[in-house]
Amino acid sequence: MSPTSAFSLMSALCAVFAFIAQSSAYWIMTCPQRNLVGRFDPLKSPKKKSGHVHTISGGNAFGFDMDYPQARTSTCSSCPIKEDLSNYWSPALYYKRKDGKFELVKQDGLGDGSSGMNIYYVQNHGGDASSKINAFPEGFRMIAGNPLKRNFTGDFEAEAINFSCLDYSGPAPAYVNAIPNKKCANGLRAQVFFPTCWKGGDAVDSPDHKGHVAYPTSGKYDDGPCPASHPHRLPSLFFEVTWRVQDYEWNQADGHPFVFAHGDPTGYGFHGDFVNGWHVPTLQKAVDTCTDTQGDLASCKAFTFLSTEVSKSCTIPNPVEEDVVGPLAKLPGCNPVQKGPEMAEKIDCPGDDSVKIKGPTTGPIKKPKGKLPEGSATWAGYGQFTGGGSGDFGSSETTNDVSGAGGKSDVKAASDGGSGGGSSSSKGSNAKNEEKLKQMQAENDEKLAQMNAKNAASMKAMEEANAAAGSHVKKHKHRRRHHA
Repeated sequence: MSPTSAFSLMSALCAVFAFIAQSSAYWIMTCPQRNLVGRFDPLKSPKKKSGHVHTISGGNAFGFDMDYPQARTSTCSSCPIKEDLSNYWSPALYYKRKDGKFELVKQDGLGDGSSGMNIYYVQNHGGDASSKINAFPEGFRMIAGNPLKRNFTGDFEAEAINFSCLDYSGPAPAYVNAIPNKKCANGLRAQVFFPTCWKGGDAVDSPDHKGHVAYPTSGKYDDGPCPASHPHRLPSLFFEVTWRVQDYEWNQADGHPFVFAHGDPTGYGFHGDFVNGWHVPTLQKAVDTCTDTQGDLASCKAFTFLSTEVSKSCTIPNPVEEDVVGPLAKLPGCNPVQKGPEMAEKIDCPGDDSVKIKGPTTGPIKKPKGKLPEGSATWAGYGQFTGGGSGDFGSSETTNDVSGAGGKSDVKAASDGGSGGGSSSSKGSNAKNEEKLKQMQAENDEKLAQMNAKNAASMKAMEEANAAAGSHVKKHKHRRRHHA
């Protein structure tokens, strides 16, 4: 077993997964890369830069505006299922330094093989096992959460936003609805559970991107009967995003030093966005036939999978001419820190017009070239959630030509400029972001190597102890405790 495999297995043994009812079938996509980090939100801010920074995963046809046909032109995805070219995004997290400046917090899953974003598809039937779960239809989009919230309102929408302060040395910590005021030894995991009830028919969106969906009327926010106004069930979509908060000095005496990109230090305003890019018949087949209750993606025979290299290299150049990494005098956009408990105020931002966008604001940020590689019928799982797979993730650098199983994708690294010309200021800003991200990755690699060495020794000791006792070590699969 390689050191990285030991680390992956140790992580799997220690990790605690989602709020999954004991009888529910589900699968987990572990996305080993982000497409890009920047001010983009095609739902709330179509055809222009968004008000705050997001971290985006999924297909590489992502842009300032999005529709289903555009999503389906992707030639790769930073997530593993070939038939899913959707996009998933949530706000970035920043660290507020002692001098008042802000730095982008490192996120797991920046091409190093770890998974900074886990995406769950859960088949919750609301207590009626005979109820049909409908695949997301073409054109479907939705949002969960409210970025203006700064207090816990007690409803299901509020309960669906929560956090886990990861510490693999002991029992799984309790979930909380705000960023915890404690140091998290193995990272902070932000979690958002989307509504599962749907109006049906052609209601694929609504003006606020929420009205066409709803949470259950009773039971739990993640499983219960649907309201009469929204009688149809959808797959229960759930995000996890893990931030490396353990890498930052705790300077503040009055609480944690972190704030989300929209000026939220509480976490109550965390949110997630989804634009459907699935091959809908495949998703429906998976919902109908994939019945594993341990979240094992490889057991679902409806899918084919992109190679790890394709997913890790599926990045998009950032066309917004600004530094989002820092240190920054203020959060990108107009997002003063607002602690609440009252709802945050929307801030007018006339000076933001000086931040320019390189290239078009319609269609993909960079038109995908080539074609989607052929998928493999098997998936090794990146060594993350099973004892299998090599766990050797190789170089974290992206390449210009990435070979998939049976095909080739013309995917280029984020440092390779976007379509159209581009000013010298844009190139300088993007180069600065790229250099900082590389530095962050190098620091991650160093810390990972140290953890690998320690975990390899621990795994060896465990294996020797098991051998001495004549025990049989089984392959482990884990899920989270159901949220009480």
